[in-house]
Amino acid sequence: MHRNFNRNLQTGYGISILMLVVMGFISYQTVYRLLESNQAVVHSNLLTFLNNGFDLTISKR
Repeated sequence: MHRNFNRNLQTGYGISILMLVVMGFISYQTVYRLLESNQAVVHSNLLTFLNNGFDLTISKR
């Protein structure tokens, strides 16, 4: 009985740690993609700003 309890306890902790590692990896990937997306938005905003600064002949009325 005592060995069975220890085995169940070890299995539970092992599964918990595995789930923690998987969730950490998924979170890391999500943050990494978010930062890449943010850099693309900053670049697009910079290009839009520069284009509007040099192209003063076209305007919406």
